[in-house]
Amino acid sequence: MATQQVNPSSYFSSYSDLSVHALMLKDRPRTLAYKNFIEQNKNLFAGKTVLDVGAGTGILSLFCASAGAKQVYAVEATTATLYLTPVNMSAYVNENFRVWEKAYDYDFSPFQVATMSNAVQQPVITCIKPSQLLAEPEVVSEFDLKTVSLTEIENVRKTFSFEITKSGLLHAFSLWFDVHFSAPIDSTKKQCASLVTLSTSPFAEETHWKQTNIFIPISASLDEGEKVSCKLDICRDDVNRRHYNISIETLDDGIDEEDSGNGEDSDLSEEEEDVSGHPVPCDCGAARCRLIKALVERYDEEADALEHEAEEVEVNAEVEAARTVDIETMEDGNAIVGKIVHSFDCQYLSL
Repeated sequence: MATQQVNPSSYFSSYSDLSVHALMLKDRPRTLAYKNFIEQNKNLFAGKTVLDVGAGTGILSLFCASAGAKQVYAVEATTATLYLTPVNMSAYVNENFRVWEKAYDYDFSPFQVATMSNAVQQPVITCIKPSQLLAEPEVVSEFDLKTVSLTEIENVRKTFSFEITKSGLLHAFSLWFDVHFSAPIDSTKKQCASLVTLSTSPFAEETHWKQTNIFIPISASLDEGEKVSCKLDICRDDVNRRHYNISIETLDDGIDEEDSGNGEDSDLSEEEEDVSGHPVPCDCGAARCRLIKALVERYDEEADALEHEAEEVEVNAEVEAARTVDIETMEDGNAIVGKIVHSFDCQYLSL
């Protein structure tokens, strides 16, 4: 099947909305990181010609001009680091999933299943607190944006083994990045560049990027000292090359339904069930079990639909073949046409 190509102009047109630029201007950690680096390293800009690629409102160009640049036409060359860690999302679960259970004394649980299903199928972009981290963050990858190639950013695959540092329910894995602003050092002039870091981590001031949280279908109760392993796959989308498809697979040695905790987690909300030891699917009625059952049923329906479609394609092919034989034999005056068609009709009725 041919892949639909995205017009490169769509990248630039996406920035025609002024609200996008307003969002970035309001993001003080992002904007101040640029401003601080430029102001702390004026010697790198004074009297220089600066190229600003994708200037937007021109705020970075203005910073460079204020630093003494001779001409500003400005872009940064930086290093980016991506991090991953397991997290507890109990507050998010209570505020966004359990709210459907007893809204004004009415049961809206079907909406709950739909909401949870969406959370499992696509990342949840929201801010988390350092207290939600269940283990120390691990580095996914580092990119030198001055030298990185397209091949390096096409696909990132890595397996992790986290040691749990805080007991709690594991709901998701969280991703964020740090960008380090640096400059080459001119040893002949004995100049030393200051390093400025823009961090989107839970430990830093909130940015408009927030954190990217990938929910797992079944939560697990983990104790301090336990190990949890997962495999992360980040791949550029074939259609929209600006997008990435992210998948996380928990490995057997990390989360085991029989060894997923004793349920005595002091941070576990009384209203939030630990269903890590339940069978799949399960009819106990717990919110997480209803989600798993709904997902299983959806997959079964899709599998049945695909199987039915395949059968229809096969039948249509046989019908077309029978018609072709019918026409050819009629043209030849062959008397066995009726036998062939009758034989096919019997086969069709038996499907």
